[in-house]
Amino acid sequence: MSNPIRVVGAVFVDEERTQLLAFRKKPGTSLAGRWEFPGGKIEPGETPEQALARELHEELSIEATIGEKVTTTVHVYKFATIELTTFRCTTEANLTTEGLVLTDHDATHWVTPDKAQELEWAPADISSLKLLGLE
Repeated sequence: MSNPIRVVGAVFVDEERTQLLAFRKKPGTSLAGRWEFPGGKIEPGETPEQALARELHEELSIEATIGEKVTTTVHVYKFATIELTTFRCTTEANLTTEGLVLTDHDATHWVTPDKAQELEWAPADISSLKLLGLE
């Protein structure tokens, strides 16, 4: 097995802790059509938290506070081995789907645990869902 590609993902949960924000990968990207937590690769010299803050700014045009780690999982895809670390994240303003600028995704929705179960998630993100009690 090759060295895993280290990536980070942001878990946004609403104030009532009843919904999470899911993002669908747009056509033409790896895992197109699958739902995931937004984020991306950790660049050399970055901490996971720095990488996630940068990725959220690049992908969604938002500034976020990176909170506690949810989990780290490794998943072997046909195209690469991914080591995903997810973090709980918050923003200063109420995060609405209308205010997001999507560059890597074509849809985003607040979903309840029941609705989250109906979505086809990227395999590496499923462990985070389970730990959130939103599988």
